Amino acid sequence: AAEKIGPEGVAYGIDGWSEGIEMLTRIAFDKGLINVKAIVADITYHIPLSDNCVDICLMATVLHDLARDGRFTPGIIATNFTRLDDSDILVCAKYWSDDNDFVLSDLSGRLLKRNLFAVELQNEPFEADRIEGLKKRAGELLGLNRDETDYYVFSESISNLAYAPDAPEVRILLKNGTTAPVSSVSEMFGQGFISERITKYFICYPKECRN
Repeated sequence: AAEKIGPEGVAYGIDGWSEGIEMLTRIAFDKGLINVKAIVADITYHIPLSDNCVDICLMATVLHDLARDGRFTPGIIATNFTRLDDSDILVCAKYWSDDNDFVLSDLSGRLLKRNLFAVELQNEPFEADRIEGLKKRAGELLGLNRDETDYYVFSESISNLAYAPDAPEVRILLKNGTTAPVSSVSEMFGQGFISERITKYFICYPKECRN
């Protein structure tokens, strides 16, 4: 960040881990970065910066610290997380697209350019040879090492359960004011049909890896 903002800006690094701050100070000194200010502080109590002096704030691996002493409960964290919207994600993606980390920069750029991965869906798991073949192809095309290909080629499963048998019974309000089980209202919603878990398997990979 210090290299990107240039000498006219300041990159603050704040952490309660003193060893990490010392390490950051040494790295900045070795690189000749005079616009880095490394500060040891606990942000759950106080942020040692004046108001309106920061344009962009990046937090990494901090939520576990914020939950200490019950000051930030999972509910509070979840509430703030759900306030994130598309605009927040796109702002971060625009910033990350210029990062020195190729994977972060490339994936962010793909999102901004709507160059999304190809997705295949089927009833059975994808063969390991197919997955490995796509990873090898991605590595060759993009210059990735073996670990980095995991960000570009991956396969998992998704499932949908419309009605859980052990959940409260779903009842439909009828025109006469009474209620009836959904399975008795229409044959379309037979118990076997709506309580059956449907599982599909997907694989994602860059479109340029297609044969």
